[in-house]
Amino acid sequence: MIGTIWNKIKSVIDGSLSKYSDCDDSLSDTLSESDEISVIAKFKFLPGKKTEFIDILKGPDGLEVTRKFEGCNSIECHHDIDDENTLILLQKWSCRSCHEAYLKMREETGLLDVLKPQLAEPLVPIYLNYDETI
Repeated sequence: MIGTIWNKIKSVIDGSLSKYSDCDDSLSDTLSESDEISVIAKFKFLPGKKTEFIDILKGPDGLEVTRKFEGCNSIECHHDIDDENTLILLQKWSCRSCHEAYLKMREETGLLDVLKPQLAEPLVPIYLNYDETI
């Protein structure tokens, strides 16, 4: 099953990620760093499942794909100190539609289907924009 999913992901990569390019990144050259959005993704895993996901993230079809996706400016993984089954991804994207296009690609290639049964709670991205006036 996982091999089939990775083959789908590879075909998307090999065929170019432009299919998922709903992102209006054309403004990115004129935006300041504070105009980008931040995304927090909290992955609360069932006991023992977090390591499997980390292995996926470290593989060639994991965060390497994410970092190359149009509009992804950065992504960092953080372990929850108080909960060994929780992993937090802190992300910076040029725009929300870029991240949504990315999630669409991950859904269509099957990664989210593999991930769902491993989670103790649903994955709900939190979208943030920086308020430099505070």
